[in-house]
Amino acid sequence: MNMHDHTRRIIRQSFLFLLVLCLLPTVSLPALAEDKPVTNLFGSALMDTYDNIVSAVRVGDTLYLQTYNALYSFSPGDRAAVKLVNLSEQMWNYGVEDPSAQREPLISTLLSDGQTLYALDNEAQTLYIIEIQGEQVHFKNPLTLQMEEFVVGEPPYVYVESPEWARILDGRLYMKKQNYEDNPSDLFSYDLATGEKKAHQVNHLVSVDTYKDGKFIAAVYNITNSYDPETGTMRKPELAIFDPADDSLVMLDVSLPVSGDFTDSVGSIYYDPAEDCLYTYTDTDLYRLEEGFKTRRLIGYLPMFGTYGNVRNGGLLPLPDGRLAVTFGVSTFIRERTEKGLEGVSVLSFAGGMDDPDMLTRALMEMDNVVLRRVEGLQYNYLTPDQLASMFLTKSFEVDILPINAYTFDLDKLIEKGYLADLSASRLISDYVGRMQPNLSKAVLKDGKVYAVPVGLLVFPMSGFVKPFEELKLEMPATIKELLALARKWAEGFGEENPEYTLFSNEYELRKALTRLVMESYINTAFGAGENLVFDTPLFRELMQEIESIPYGDMSQEIDWDTPEGQAAGEEFFQKQGLIETGMGYEPRYSVGVNNAGDYQFKPLIIPLDEGMPAFHQADFTMLSVLSNSKNQAVAIELIERYLSKLDLLDRAAMDPGYTEAIPNKDYDKTLAELAKQITHMEQLIGKAEGAAKSNLEENLRYSREYFEQFKQTGQYLATAEDLVQMHEVVSKLYVMTGLMNAQRQALWSEPDLSEQYVSGAITLEQFIRQADDKLRLVRMEYQ
Repeated sequence: MNMHDHTRRIIRQSFLFLLVLCLLPTVSLPALAEDKPVTNLFGSALMDTYDNIVSAVRVGDTLYLQTYNALYSFSPGDRAAVKLVNLSEQMWNYGVEDPSAQREPLISTLLSDGQTLYALDNEAQTLYIIEIQGEQVHFKNPLTLQMEEFVVGEPPYVYVESPEWARILDGRLYMKKQNYEDNPSDLFSYDLATGEKKAHQVNHLVSVDTYKDGKFIAAVYNITNSYDPETGTMRKPELAIFDPADDSLVMLDVSLPVSGDFTDSVGSIYYDPAEDCLYTYTDTDLYRLEEGFKTRRLIGYLPMFGTYGNVRNGGLLPLPDGRLAVTFGVSTFIRERTEKGLEGVSVLSFAGGMDDPDMLTRALMEMDNVVLRRVEGLQYNYLTPDQLASMFLTKSFEVDILPINAYTFDLDKLIEKGYLADLSASRLISDYVGRMQPNLSKAVLKDGKVYAVPVGLLVFPMSGFVKPFEELKLEMPATIKELLALARKWAEGFGEENPEYTLFSNEYELRKALTRLVMESYINTAFGAGENLVFDTPLFRELMQEIESIPYGDMSQEIDWDTPEGQAAGEEFFQKQGLIETGMGYEPRYSVGVNNAGDYQFKPLIIPLDEGMPAFHQADFTMLSVLSNSKNQAVAIELIERYLSKLDLLDRAAMDPGYTEAIPNKDYDKTLAELAKQITHMEQLIGKAEGAAKSNLEENLRYSREYFEQFKQTGQYLATAEDLVQMHEVVSKLYVMTGLMNAQRQALWSEPDLSEQYVSGAITLEQFIRQADDKLRLVRMEYQ
């Protein structure tokens, strides 16, 4: 894919992202008891509507918060954020050439000098003073800025990116540009009276606050030089004092805390001149740095475990009552400045990660007195089976919640050894597991008791794209033998007759792709049926010999990406329309309805080896468990219950065969009307635009019309009855790995990797069968 095509795709994705944001439901802020201190301004409301905070500022005693869709305030006496102005309409004003003359100003970023509220309009490259009257924003005193360094893309797909942070100090506006190229200068300032611009000879100040004598205190982090080869670790952000008068930078020999192993996750910092201390935070902790910033005190907790949506424009601000406002993309949390913030909070240790960490955050938002923290000293916060056994033996550390996947843990043995707590007392958990298809629920049940909760399903089956199969008048293969027959037909001339297509969209070497795919299907067939894995069978030999007999020609050659000819061949290949994709992700909420329609509609192909045989596929999902030695079992179980209450409806429906009727999209009419409204709006903008901006709008208009027609046809239901049948069919073919299955898989992958040796031609089929079966027999004997 060339750079122009890549840019076009980014522009289209960005446009559709903005489109979706404008169609989201209205935020409903949480009610709060009058006697309960305000600690969370939005609850999970922004997460539930996929809105996001962009910037925060304080003007006088009032905190202003800008999201994609609205402008909010929080003043003394308020019990939650107060919505002031709807901003969703402004997204459709982007892209007009000479926008200051053709459209209303936009709020890209809020700014403040403490007393005056400003708004930066990126596209217009203009700074305004703004006043809010009723539900209207009034823009005054425009100041034109020269922001050419912030202009990115190639005509006609050009836009102005937001500064990484912006700050007003002593009559000047400072803005930092994103710097992934290690440019020597990425900080620019502008005189607020004249617009005079200065490029500062400094870089990588990723977060700042005002300090003493007209200086900044800054977190310095160079993402292009983040690895320290001497220590073998990732460098952490360092504190420094920056003087904009002479661009001098004095390092303080103080590193800042980060979220786990994510050293680029530093958020905003706040310097308190009265107490000469600095405040900073991670996703789970709030810290106060004293005594030259070298003494670090933990003073509070934050419920953002594993979510790194830091806000660097006002992410940490003081409030009039002495507390702090800590802002992430999804909410603003009010916290104390001392260890008082540690009181009354239940702290759960969580070892591991989640495919969708936002779900944990959404659950935590509903119980702000509970937080998750990483286990101290556990690398990457992942617990191995040996470490788990050692933990129970030595009591060296404690874990409350453990996410399990069948790749790593032998679930049967964990239950047998008593490592997992019985969760059956929770009616919500028991009902949830009881409704699942038995091929999944049996993995977490023993003697009628529930020991783990499957919460996220994501599998990677082969999938076929509907449109190219229809265009070529081909039937999708219903068995692996039919797939091999299609591959032979392709290699024997059908592929050359249809050069704009390729059999596999993501596999260039056809023989290797088929070998890996068929071998994986063979393994799944054995494990899904609960059988030991044995390759010395007539069926396996037949399948492999069929693969070897296909005349591949050039379709068996590797792409040499180091040569111009190889690069050209690769470029040509990936421009073709593929019929099948191997290992395509299948996640229920993204695999039905409007998300699986149009030119890229696909069908998962979990197919048997031969007609009359069953078909299986390995399930890949995370299971949440509570360890039996946890001292916080009740709170941990409540968190899992909250997590289940936040599950996506389609993910829940996929695992519950009781969902059989179509699931309506309650926002269908509203969304369709909004789409039509936005199309009309863009048509009006095109009439005012010129040049590249007009071309940009015309292409966005074409995308929006296509999406309108697609949504009109497929958006009435989140999932049709047919969709649900397909989802339940996919789920019914899944099996959960046991410890013995895992051991057999690991034997094949361990050095020497026999499967790769055979695929690459280093050993013959008979050698593979003999050596693999010998390995597998030994593993089964040792496992007993």
